[in-house]
Amino acid sequence: MMKYEKIERTVIPCRVIVGVLGCLGCTLLYMLRTNLSVAIIAMVDEKQGRYQWTQSVQGVILGSYFYGYTLTHICGTFADRFGAKWMVGLGVFMPAILNAFIPTAADIHYTAVVVLRVLMGAFHGLVFSGLFSLYAKWFPQSEMNLPLTGIIFSGNLGGVLTMPLVGYLCKVAALDGWPTAFYFTSFIHVFWFLLWIHLVSDRPEDSDRITGAELDYIMADNKSSKNVRNRSTPWRSIFVSRAVWASIVSKICGSFGYYVLCTKMPTYLDTVFGMSIQTNSWFNSLFYAILCVSTLIAGPLSTWVNGKHWISLTRSRKNFQSFGMFGCCICIGVIPLVGCNIVAVMCLLLSGIFLFGSIAGGEYACIPEYAPNYSGTVYGVASTLASTTGFMGPQIVGLLLDHGVRDGSSVRHKWDIVWYLSAAIYGFGGAYFEIYGTTEPQTWALIGEESLTKELNKDNNNKDNKDINLNV
Repeated sequence: MMKYEKIERTVIPCRVIVGVLGCLGCTLLYMLRTNLSVAIIAMVDEKQGRYQWTQSVQGVILGSYFYGYTLTHICGTFADRFGAKWMVGLGVFMPAILNAFIPTAADIHYTAVVVLRVLMGAFHGLVFSGLFSLYAKWFPQSEMNLPLTGIIFSGNLGGVLTMPLVGYLCKVAALDGWPTAFYFTSFIHVFWFLLWIHLVSDRPEDSDRITGAELDYIMADNKSSKNVRNRSTPWRSIFVSRAVWASIVSKICGSFGYYVLCTKMPTYLDTVFGMSIQTNSWFNSLFYAILCVSTLIAGPLSTWVNGKHWISLTRSRKNFQSFGMFGCCICIGVIPLVGCNIVAVMCLLLSGIFLFGSIAGGEYACIPEYAPNYSGTVYGVASTLASTTGFMGPQIVGLLLDHGVRDGSSVRHKWDIVWYLSAAIYGFGGAYFEIYGTTEPQTWALIGEESLTKELNKDNNNKDNKDINLNV
């Protein structure tokens, strides 16, 4: 024991390395997801642009990522059964290879870029459900919220870093300017991938670097079971579970508003207020940065509150989730009331996304708590349905706006409908989780203790019978 304690003080715990590398993978994921949004401006620039892509074609290219991204979240069930190391590793690294071929694909035809973006989205869809499954095995329940918060924070950090970085790289004379953005964001993935395959294992028991003390610490407060591989996934129980549907509805409602804000807010600020491109881009970076700060506060704060045991874990999760969903609902719902006061609108948008970050201590952390053995599977199901809002949300908004006349007043009134709709969806999601949300482990998700007990009892009975026969 003294040996373990000495080692524990002199090295970084293995679970911290796994958590940090997973979060860095999310940062890289967001860099590839968002780099084209900036680079495409230079690619189609009227003076120096190489391609004559219409606005509708650009919309197809940018939205194609989410078609692939939506399809593969459900693969989290394979991470639960067979391990998540290679699923996450290849899910992050393979899109980097595809991303490097975008400049070549663009010279061929825009449909080639669409195909690459669909494939990138499909690989990226494996990452988050895989990380949920991996973290459920590597972290004790008391620490689980910290790495899950890191996923949200690091992902949005990727958005903050990518916008100014790609904007700068597009101005570099080498490699015709904008292609450098794709080559550079692909190249940095190599270093991450080498560290990932060298330092990460599917389970703490499989690691040759973990200390006995850390392994005992993890296993003492971890409900995941290594016997999931030999079990069939309880799909029926999952789809009829109130806890699962609370996660599904919460994620759908939260994602709708989030994707509308991320994809349509620049258009809103441009068409209603005439905001310049430079100011618009900086405001969007600030938008992501505010969400990063909020999640960085909410995650550790919820861990601290839960450690005090003032209220039940379920009540704590509901409080954070309600604060995020209802807070954003109120801020967005007030936007139509302030009219054309751009300062008030910007303050409300930033306040809303700051409050929304509180979900890092709410529903986002619940799945490993109520479904420890199937966290990747449940997250995959919920996220698959929620990801459809990535292309459905902007399309719904587009339909609402297309019916307005061209004068500025009517455009603003149409946007008022968008904000009221988004606020109502946020409010519904918050109310649904308040009613049905829970952190209590579901019976269908706890297979470890019961099955192991039965197997041990069966082995002991067989051994006793054998001993009796030998004595006879």
